[in-house]
Amino acid sequence: MHFSSYLEYYDRLRIKEKHILFESYNGNSASCNPLAIFEHIVASNEFSGYKFIWCLKKGLKTPESLLRKKNVIITYRGSDSYLRHLASAKYLINNVSFPEWFIRKKGQFYLNTWHGTPMKFLGKDIKDSFLSHHNVAKNFMHATHIISQNKYTSNILLDRYDVSNLASAIVAETGYPRTDKTVNATQQIKADLKKRLGINDDEKVILYAPTWRGMHGKATFDIERLKKDLHALNIKGSKLLFRGHHMVEDLILQHNIPVSVIKKEVDTNILLSIVDVLITDYSSIAFDFLPLNKPIIYYWYDFEEYKNERGLYLSKNELPGTVCLNRDLLIQTVSQEIEKSKTPNYKFFIEKFTPNEDGTATERVVKLFFNTCNGKQAVNINHEYKKTL
Repeated sequence: MHFSSYLEYYDRLRIKEKHILFESYNGNSASCNPLAIFEHIVASNEFSGYKFIWCLKKGLKTPESLLRKKNVIITYRGSDSYLRHLASAKYLINNVSFPEWFIRKKGQFYLNTWHGTPMKFLGKDIKDSFLSHHNVAKNFMHATHIISQNKYTSNILLDRYDVSNLASAIVAETGYPRTDKTVNATQQIKADLKKRLGINDDEKVILYAPTWRGMHGKATFDIERLKKDLHALNIKGSKLLFRGHHMVEDLILQHNIPVSVIKKEVDTNILLSIVDVLITDYSSIAFDFLPLNKPIIYYWYDFEEYKNERGLYLSKNELPGTVCLNRDLLIQTVSQEIEKSKTPNYKFFIEKFTPNEDGTATERVVKLFFNTCNGKQAVNINHEYKKTL
């Protein structure tokens, strides 16, 4: 039904020159790089008169930042309105992928921002069903622009989704728009967030932000282990926060977690700006936190199992920070980092993974995307990945 209706709109509807469509995490939130780009351009005089379409999952509460704005249209993913906008908006911005029936039409421009520097396997490396990565690969083929944090990520996205010799997109390592929020957060923004979360000025902030387990569509998490870990991490003189991955957030909220669980209404990258010590596992959040040059700890209690089930591109020696394989070592390491006043030396890793996170990535991305779409000169950050066949 969706496919036939979409094809009708694809053929019948004209492209709307001043319509920009945004989608993040398949409509599960208004967040990440698409939100950072939206917030930048909605405040710009250059985009006055434009309409901004946000695609959200039906039943999801509309974020406050999108409410009561005349130039913002909310459409539900999969609805008839969604099909119409997807077939007619001139500009499309996504951090994952549009549905498998999507086809970019002539005159449309599609920016895929992806959503992190990968530590764990992607695309054909994942032990999943045959060609389970086909839709992301198809989206990269339809994209006119692809951005990433670093060359390492660009190479993995194109190679492991089998499009390195085929994709015609402009591929650029611009840095991530969402990370601008972390590095640019003012003292006032940080103070307001601390007040909102009940954090005293003399408390060190510890954030535990693990990724999910399992496979797509079957996301899981060991809740009982999580409760024990969080109980042990309540260290005197610190404030412990927990941020669950969006794929298991609803599962975790069903349980009584013994710390402050940060809900999706709080922007992850602004949250990072107040954090003193980050604990994660195999999540790309470590690379968003990296430009702050503060302690990063990886809690790999299930390392062998995870490595065999999902797979990892990076070993512990290739990561900024400390890897802990059990709870005792985790608590010891966190306690030591809280007491330290010296900042870590992550210079090598910052140059490798976040060389462009200088607080102006959003501006670079906007210039790259909209200038090249409209025949203007782009900023000098383009890279050619397509090879002649």
